[in-house]
Amino acid sequence: MSGLIPVTIDKPFDPASLKVEVKNFTVDQLRLMLKNNLIDLQPDFQRSPNLWTPQKKSRLIESIILGIPLPSFYFYIDLDKEKWVVIDGLQRLCSIQDFMVAKTLRLRGLEFLKDKCEGKSYDDFSYFDQLNMSMRSVTLNIISGVSSVEAQYIIFERINSTGTKLSPAEIRNALFHGRAMEMVKEMATSCQFKDATHHQVDEKRLLHQDYVSRFVAFYVCGYKNYTGKMESFIGHALDSINKKATEADIRQIQSDFYESLSLSTALLGDDSFRSPKSPKANKTATEYKVSISLFEATACGLARLSDAERSRLLSHRVAFHQAYRQLFEDKNFGDELSNGTNQKKSVITRFSMLESIINKYKQ
Repeated sequence: MSGLIPVTIDKPFDPASLKVEVKNFTVDQLRLMLKNNLIDLQPDFQRSPNLWTPQKKSRLIESIILGIPLPSFYFYIDLDKEKWVVIDGLQRLCSIQDFMVAKTLRLRGLEFLKDKCEGKSYDDFSYFDQLNMSMRSVTLNIISGVSSVEAQYIIFERINSTGTKLSPAEIRNALFHGRAMEMVKEMATSCQFKDATHHQVDEKRLLHQDYVSRFVAFYVCGYKNYTGKMESFIGHALDSINKKATEADIRQIQSDFYESLSLSTALLGDDSFRSPKSPKANKTATEYKVSISLFEATACGLARLSDAERSRLLSHRVAFHQAYRQLFEDKNFGDELSNGTNQKKSVITRFSMLESIINKYKQ
């Protein structure tokens, strides 16, 4: 994976190729697929596979017992892994898994069957009752015919547009789980990242992974190849890592990432990844926000330097810090940090302007 990876969609998304097949399954068919590990419950999925409380899981099982129809499930067929990937319905599947496969769930907090079923595990039910549960019908929507990263992302986002909408990082975890997301997760939870970003990046909705994923995309693909579509750009990079990266490649990405964080802190101190505080700002304020736009541009700019270049930058630390502060006096730079930050022009401008001062002082 040496060099840059062109950021283009492998094949244009042809809507005519998209197939959504509606199937009527039984709960028992789902149980058998779960038992035989044919459904990917994704340990790195956007939300914990066991987000639901035992009571909420129990009420899902209560609905099955009563014959109350469950919401439709959505799956994407991963032909490479020969598995069905859950797009919508993860928590419901985990409830069925815990009750009927792992048999670790005892029903609690039931609303209608408290007297009859409270405290029972699956094995406590008679064979006849188990058969009734197993024969309940569920509706599955099976998606196939989608090959491009961008199209997969769009479909996932559309399906999850109702209820609590998933964040971009959460969707990525569903689509690109594997070595790429394992690497991102490790980098995002590292002490180096937390310290360098002043412990300001919220881990809720996986925002910390969003920072790191953007760094990885620009590091692997290069900012000059940015297409103007951030999620497609990131997705292509993660997909390329999953398919092409060696263990040495992954170690190199991580090493350069940590080196860039350390160098940014050494060069910029409290200003690292943040807009310098205005002289008119409250001098007692100790925090000002980390910017994801500054993070991706600064971290990537400092990531591919040699030891000699890092040493020269550090020897010009005061001048570099001053030049960095002066960037924010340039209206063009300020505009690209605040308006349409994912637009191609904004990305190219802020990366190139930061790159210019890095190049000046690394010589």
